[in-house]
Amino acid sequence: MERTWMAFCFIGSLSVTFGSHWLQKELLMLAGALFFCILPAWTPAILYMRYNSPDGTKFQTWWYFALTAVQFWTGILIVYLYARYTSEMKHREQEEELR
Repeated sequence: MERTWMAFCFIGSLSVTFGSHWLQKELLMLAGALFFCILPAWTPAILYMRYNSPDGTKFQTWWYFALTAVQFWTGILIVYLYARYTSEMKHREQEEELR
């Protein structure tokens, strides 16, 4: 479960990076779905499994809490980036129609 979670974190990070550099709305929406919906719900599950294990520490608890908060706010910022991207593309289309 943890390897799959890490893979989704990696896919989300790549989607954010390349989606913002290449201005690909599909990658931005994938990253937004991962960071806003899937990962903030999955990270507390990882935390629950780690916290109940004998090697779980308070540092891990706070680390995963901070990670969940960062994933949630990153998702919100990705949604903002997508909205800004679509508004800029509409603005460019309107300018080209006027020319």
